[in-house]
Amino acid sequence: MPKPKVSRRVSSPARSTNPPLSQTKPMSYQPLSALPGGAGDAASKAQQQPNASSLSCIANLTNTILGSGMLGLPFAFSAAGSVTGTLLLLVAATFSSNGLFLLSVAADKVGITPSKPSSFYSVAQAAYPPSTALIDFAVAFKCFGVATGYLITVGDCMVDAMKFISKEDSGSLLVIQRQFWIVLASLLVASISFFRTLDALKYTSMVSVVFVLAMTVVIILYSMGIEGMSPCKDYAPPDDDLEAVCVGEKDSFTTFESTMSNLAVFVFSFTCHQNIFSVCNELKERTQAKVNTVIFISIGAALLLYLLVAWSGFNTFGSSLQSDILLNYPQNGLVTTMRIFVALLVIFSYPLQLDPSRRCIITLINKLRKTPETDDFTPVKDDEEASTSKHSETDASINSKEPSPNSDGWGENVMFYGITTAFLLASFSLAMIVTSLGTILNVVGATGSTMVSYILPGLVYIKLFEAEDSWRKRGAMVQVAVGCVIIPVALYYIFHKD
Repeated sequence: MPKPKVSRRVSSPARSTNPPLSQTKPMSYQPLSALPGGAGDAASKAQQQPNASSLSCIANLTNTILGSGMLGLPFAFSAAGSVTGTLLLLVAATFSSNGLFLLSVAADKVGITPSKPSSFYSVAQAAYPPSTALIDFAVAFKCFGVATGYLITVGDCMVDAMKFISKEDSGSLLVIQRQFWIVLASLLVASISFFRTLDALKYTSMVSVVFVLAMTVVIILYSMGIEGMSPCKDYAPPDDDLEAVCVGEKDSFTTFESTMSNLAVFVFSFTCHQNIFSVCNELKERTQAKVNTVIFISIGAALLLYLLVAWSGFNTFGSSLQSDILLNYPQNGLVTTMRIFVALLVIFSYPLQLDPSRRCIITLINKLRKTPETDDFTPVKDDEEASTSKHSETDASINSKEPSPNSDGWGENVMFYGITTAFLLASFSLAMIVTSLGTILNVVGATGSTMVSYILPGLVYIKLFEAEDSWRKRGAMVQVAVGCVIIPVALYYIFHKD
């Protein structure tokens, strides 16, 4: 009796509760789009078990938020005026945290398991199936643009740092050429871009947060007028009125056009929504309360740092602030150290943009490979069969480190490594030939960031909880409405300023 029973569990599809069409699929099938980073082999299934601490998730999410955006935030703050800028930061932080909350609740509604982790794809597939390809493309495009901007930032920061260190400004030295630093940065980011979970990046994220704190302290010290730390000493001889030379007007309010042309910067500054799903997937002993804590601390920490940097930079330079605040400060050892910190910060932040982009690209490719009859199908098993399958997968994950070339997992590994390599090469190539993304990154912020952090979270929540009548749903509606206003207004003033 036991042997026939075991055989029926493993191979017979007769007990499946799915429609007859589903019986054409093997019981072990999982869609590639549901796997983090395309990691479909048995070894990676073991890694998918949620084991990340709250501190790890907070570090990664905070690092995703901060990136290099805080370098340009003081300029946008000044362009809007101190009062308007403060209000915009508070509003952007509020809407961003609400968007993260809506997505985390939607992910829980759809369901999260080690074999079927949550993603933008999974919640969009449950809410608006026809829109999944568009959503994946928007997230992938936005993350690719930001990652490429990181490489350009490394080139700019290290060239300026090396000019001070070498006392050479002619560009004849290799270390003063931006292409050299982009090549080196690409090699460094490649070494940390093939991890299958963001939890593996927790230490680099923690180091990045330390870099941000150090830069914040330096900016605050310069704003306090401490002796020996004059922010204007490179602008004119000591006998001149230095403040009149390097400090501009300190307006509480500016023009509507000036504020709107920099609106995308405030939206972009808090965008991290593509990685909230990694938090939901990897957080150990996950509850909504724990996820909310991660969101609150991450957004709160970023908001506090942004306010400190923006107000300190504004108090120091006023309307004379440049798009990169470090350009305002004198070329000395302390500021040069800050430039090196920023370069390391964005290098460590690069994989946090690559990971969600890779998942979305894998999903898009997987959709093209599937036929309509087999798209996004996961067989439903009864309790007995599910238990047997679970034990089988656990045994496989323990005993198998690498899949064979004939297995589905091997093909998924090829896709995982192939897409990662292609992403790295593409962003490297673009960074080598483009000296500044300028308007392109502004457009990405106005469109991609607004779509990812405002419109999509609201739409998904409204659809999945359409029978609900609560403050959450009304908040989701406001989120969508604000996003729909931001995109056209921000784009108009981006292209029509001056």
